[in-house]
Amino acid sequence: MGDKLTLYVIRGIFLLICVGIGLSLLQRVDESAWIAIPVSVALGCVVVFVESMFSRSSLRTITAIVFGLLIGFAASALFSPVIEVIVLHASAGLEEATDSEELNFVLQLVCSTLFCYFGVTLLLQTQDRFQFIIPYVEFRPEVKGLRPILVDTSVVLEGHLAPLARAGFFESRLVVPSFVVAEIQRLADSSDARKRKLGTRGLSILHDLVADRFVEIVPFDGDERAPVDGRLLETARSEVGRVLTRDQRLADRADIEGVAVIFLPQVLQAIRPQYDVGDQFEVEVARRGEKDEQGVGYLADGTLVVIDGAANRVGQRLNVEVRQVVPTQAGRILFARSVGTLEEPSS
Repeated sequence: MGDKLTLYVIRGIFLLICVGIGLSLLQRVDESAWIAIPVSVALGCVVVFVESMFSRSSLRTITAIVFGLLIGFAASALFSPVIEVIVLHASAGLEEATDSEELNFVLQLVCSTLFCYFGVTLLLQTQDRFQFIIPYVEFRPEVKGLRPILVDTSVVLEGHLAPLARAGFFESRLVVPSFVVAEIQRLADSSDARKRKLGTRGLSILHDLVADRFVEIVPFDGDERAPVDGRLLETARSEVGRVLTRDQRLADRADIEGVAVIFLPQVLQAIRPQYDVGDQFEVEVARRGEKDEQGVGYLADGTLVVIDGAANRVGQRLNVEVRQVVPTQAGRILFARSVGTLEEPSS
């Protein structure tokens, strides 16, 4: 709010300066030319309008326009001697020297206008492909420290974000765009009970993370009608950040479009204990297994452990030894056998 108020004050001062310019012209040129004041104010309003429109454009677009104009002026300056030669030959048929000067002025103006027009439109349409020719066409915002991590809706709803953030797993700042918050809010307002519960849980997680300063909510100034995935990738490019997601399709699209991505399932898989055949660990038997004499337990990360001969030992904490590891799409299943009871069930 403070920045906007400052901007409005500056615009008001600029319009007052325009009034002053009109008064100065009125006194210096012709005191009867009162039209100078409204013309100056009108031109000032046009400048403010153009400035406000440009401020909503992306930095890439603005820099493409600026460099397009620079290229246009440079090209017209290089072509200027050619125009002078043309005018010199054409002036032989003109009666007065003033006609020659007017012809030169008109041709120079037309040439500059055309070159600037083609320079701007060319860079606007091909700005991505001109990075190797003009390195500064794509300005990047100032990045303090490591690149920010933009959090996808699926990661917030999945539930692992909060414990990972509180454990200090992320060194970069976590950023949640405003449209992601809006999408979670729509889930919380859904008539479907399952979606409503999921959205409410997601809002609660975000509230706690923002309160603890683990997550920052940032506004989105682009097209609100675009799909969420597209807006997320656009924000990642403008923020020079990485996308944190558990959506495989979004991860694939980000990789295709050259946006750095952190795929959460890979992260969770990498930090899971990698038990192998012969390794021993402790686990509590949570329930009976599907087959006779089998018990089932779970590690802290949710890994399923099937224990032979533990069907009747539910509630006991066993020391088990891995005898087989079976990989699955969700992770791995460990098949183990008991090598001792650590804790008897309470009577």
